[in-house]
Amino acid sequence: MRAVAIAFLLPACRTYGPASQGTSVGNPGEMAARAAPSSGADDIGGVVPVEATTWTGCDGASPAVDASERDLELDGSGSIDVPGGTWCQAEIRLRGPIPLHYRTPADGEVAVDLEVGTITLASSSGVEVDGTRLLLEVGPPDWLADQAAGSPDPAVLAQRVARSSAVYIDEDGDHVLSDEERARGSVLKGADRSDNGGGTEPGDADGGAEDTGGSDDTGHADGGDADGGAEDTGG
Repeated sequence: MRAVAIAFLLPACRTYGPASQGTSVGNPGEMAARAAPSSGADDIGGVVPVEATTWTGCDGASPAVDASERDLELDGSGSIDVPGGTWCQAEIRLRGPIPLHYRTPADGEVAVDLEVGTITLASSSGVEVDGTRLLLEVGPPDWLADQAAGSPDPAVLAQRVARSSAVYIDEDGDHVLSDEERARGSVLKGADRSDNGGGTEPGDADGGAEDTGGSDDTGHADGGDADGGAEDTGG
């Protein structure tokens, strides 16, 4: 009976998959989250309810899976562990909707639930994690600008989060993306993240993929292969 009880408890532990014997090399890091800034919207907040995170290496080894549930506040509070190693793709699976809220000059407080499902981020050159602090920017800059007045479209915003978010190195570990950190470029990003940090409209995935890989990735990673990040993990 004791062996059975232990078996049932194992999935709840923070364990990494087979990649911990190969790709996962180096000291673990951490990643916090913060909503991307947007004109027309102030006091943007909410929670990213993480169910599990899969980190895929650049050498074709099996991915590392962190199955611990965490809540990442969009104001930078809270963080998830990142296994040490060099990673070309991250898939953040959510266990529920993101309860987003913000304020607008015309309508005051706006609240909407975003059914995102999974946030996928990738890069052809990857990000090396060795005690590194990362910051997930949820959504692209100005992602609420055309949704600030009236009733926002949850499907539009959910797709922007899923496909136009990005990860940056948080150099000072303050869970805030400074101008200098943004200028150094993202290390992982969604398939629809464009050169200037924005995103394409839903359904325009082909155009978004063509737009990636510009100045937003300067200095760290070539995110131009973002929607093909899984294919790039083999080399």
